Amino acid sequence: MRSLLFSPAGRLAPRRFWQALVILTVASTLVVAGQVMLSSSVGLFGYFLIFPYICVYGKRLHDTGRTAWWVVGVLFATLTVQFVATLCLEPVFSTEEIESVRSLVTDRFQAGDLAGMMQQGERLNALLLPLNLLNTIIGNAVVGYLVGRLKGEAGHNQFGPRP
Repeated sequence: MRSLLFSPAGRLAPRRFWQALVILTVASTLVVAGQVMLSSSVGLFGYFLIFPYICVYGKRLHDTGRTAWWVVGVLFATLTVQFVATLCLEPVFSTEEIESVRSLVTDRFQAGDLAGMMQQGERLNALLLPLNLLNTIIGNAVVGYLVGRLKGEAGHNQFGPRP
């Protein structure tokens, strides 16, 4: 498990990639939920997931003969998918209460009441939790599917033997 998530060296077959991606998606989902349900400081644990994501995607890209620098593109693609998913799904999750709290956040900001703005912002995050969880899952699933479906190189390549 340690080499799967915390070692950037080598190659990763699709099956192991899927396993690692499920683990990372669950961890990311728990961070998003914990940030709202427990404390906003739980969100800092998301930074600890960056390196495992780089390792897993990097090794999968190595298996296809690509450099791990393509992980930057994977990050951009994930953010793009999440942005589009938000645009498409937000109307489904929108309620009068959410719009009211958004208005309060804006009003408190304009009044210079940063503490009140933060309080209402946390309330808004709690109301939008289902959308944020779904975005996390969709982003990982779509980009993970695309990267996971890339054809690995047969035999030995510059990144090591075939997994």
